[in-house]
Amino acid sequence: LSISLDLIYKTGLDYTLNNDGPFTIFAPTNDAFDKLDPDLLSYLTETDQTLIEVLKYHLVDGILLSTDLIPGPLEMLYGSATITLDPSPMINNANIVAADFEAGNGVLHVIDEVLISQIIIDEYTKISPGTDGGKKAKKDAKKKKKDGKKKKDDKKKKDGKKKKDGKK
Repeated sequence: LSISLDLIYKTGLDYTLNNDGPFTIFAPTNDAFDKLDPDLLSYLTETDQTLIEVLKYHLVDGILLSTDLIPGPLEMLYGSATITLDPSPMINNANIVAADFEAGNGVLHVIDEVLISQIIIDEYTKISPGTDGGKKAKKDAKKKKKDGKKKKDDKKKKDGKKKKDGKK
């Protein structure tokens, strides 16, 4: 859990967690962070704003013990996640591997995946070269550049023709 804690301190979210609340934290294991694609992890930690949004997607306002979990949507501090209980307790695609640790200002559950909201996934997909959205953006940029060059070449031809016609 040291990576989760380091990121909370890095963003200053520890101040909020210590002074407001209580909160429920779904904290990813270090292995969960290690499983992330390095480019995605870099994107998630690139700006404090994105990182805060990711971390808030792991927080619930109030104390929510494992016995209080019910299947369906769960409102996080940033977006909404989905709880399933069958075959075992999960939040989105993350297994709750340990639950109900009392924290200074709430409760902590340990999960085996990093939760990433659809909003952040969509933003990442738009800019990442390895994703369909990123490939499309790159292709669109190439096409735009090619179209711009074509227009420039057409203009040169047209200007050249005008000069020729003007000399006759």
